[in-house]
Parts: sequence; structure tokens; C-alpha cells
Amino acid sequence: MSLTTVGHYICFFLVCSSLAVPRAIAGELLANGGFEDGLNAWSFTGDGVTDTLGLSSDTPTAAGSSADLDINGPAGLPWLIQDVQVTSGMELTFTTSVKELEPNNPDAWIAGQVWMLPPSLASILSSTALFFTSPDWTTQTSTITVPAGATVARVLFTPQNPSFGVGAGRYLIDDVSLTFVPEPASIVLLGTICATLLARRR
Repeated sequence: MSLTTVGHYICFFLVCSSLAVPRAIAGELLANGGFEDGLNAWSFTGDGVTDTLGLSSDTPTAAGSSADLDINGPAGLPWLIQDVQVTSGMELTFTTSVKELEPNNPDAWIAGQVWMLPPSLASILSSTALFFTSPDWTTQTSTITVPAGATVARVLFTPQNPSFGVGAGRYLIDDVSLTFVPEPASIVLLGTICATLLARRR
């Protein structure tokens, strides 16, 4: 077998590896973002009486389930929450679909947020937010970079009033996703190795 053929085989292997590794590394950080497994993996801080969390069969795809968040008073902090582990420097994409069923007033909305927290969970190092007020299913996306010192990404939903305090209303939430983009440096490195191997055969 010639050196040229060996070089081509090696490059083929490296390219395949570069394609396979990101797929294995990249992925969904949230569990049960489509609420197909009920409310598992999610926490709710409402009192279960005036502020409740349930499931609905009304979804963007007319299949499966969505979370039904019904908040009726400003008391307390009725949040729908899920925490996931993250690493500084990760590039995250936050996506969700929301439908407003019962607005408390025309100026109210629900905020879907991602907070970047340190291990103590005592402060918000950075955040991103999506705001929903439509009576139709609406999908929005935002991106955020995990800052230095952050180890937890907290995804949370809560209705807000015009003063950004706790609001009221009823909202359906579905297809919540928090994904990360793999570092492309490894792909660049493999490409450089390929180029070097092929150059040496000349």
C-alpha cells in the first residue's frame, strides 16, 4: 500500500471522527423538556392552591403534553424550574414554545429565563429571557455563554407584571430546550493533520 493511500485512509478516519465526536458531545441539557414524562425533572414553587402546575393535551404539534402553569396571585415566587450542570465557556441555546390562555391584564406576560449561577446558587452571574403574550403557540430562541464561575444553568418560567414583579395568568409551556454547541477546535486540528499528511506525500 502506498504512502498516498495510507494518507487518504488516515484522513478519511479523522474526518469521520471529527463528525462523530461533536454529535456525541453536543446534546440536550434539560430532561423532559417536552413534558412527555409528566412533570418529572421539573420543580414548582407555587402553593398548589392559588398557584398550580398541571398538564395539558394542547401542544404545538397536537400530540403529547404541555405544562399548564396557572398563577392567580402575586404572593410568593411561583416558578417552574429545572437546574442543570454547565461549564464556563459553553455556548448555550435556549428555546421554548408558549401559549397564553388567560392573561391577567393586557400588559402581563410570562418570562422564560435562564440564570447562570455559581455553586452556592446565591447570585445570578448572567441571564437571558424570552417574553410571551400571544394566545397562539409561539416559539422563541435565545443564546447565552456560561460565564466564569457559573456551574448551574437554571431554567425557569413565571408570569410577570409591568413592574417585572410576579404577575398572574395561565400559560401552556412546551418543547423547552437548552442545548450547547461543541468547541470546533478539535475539527480544525484534525483538518490541519490531514493537510499535513497529504502535503508530505508530495
